Amino acid sequence: MVIKRAIAENPALVAGELERVSRMQARLVTVVRQRSGQAVDERDPRVPAVVGAALACMLAAKQAWLATGRPPAFGGLLDEAMSVLNHRSCPIPLAELTIDH
Repeated sequence: MVIKRAIAENPALVAGELERVSRMQARLVTVVRQRSGQAVDERDPRVPAVVGAALACMLAAKQAWLATGRPPAFGGLLDEAMSVLNHRSCPIPLAELTIDH
């Protein structure tokens, strides 16, 4: 947690983290498009929007986790952040997707 807090307080390190998240988003968009069975259409913003929203929830949960000053369950904070997204309007059947590590 100390390292995460140090990163959050250093603008150059925050920029590096955001660059990594941006690269992660590009890779995840490719994976989600492949697994959803949808034709790849770079003009369709829906898949990047869904992936971006999920990553934004991850970042928001991380900020909340750091702000608490104690290590609560990160998963609960992530669930809380993700709960604001309306899954019924999601263009992708997210429940059917799995990401292999």
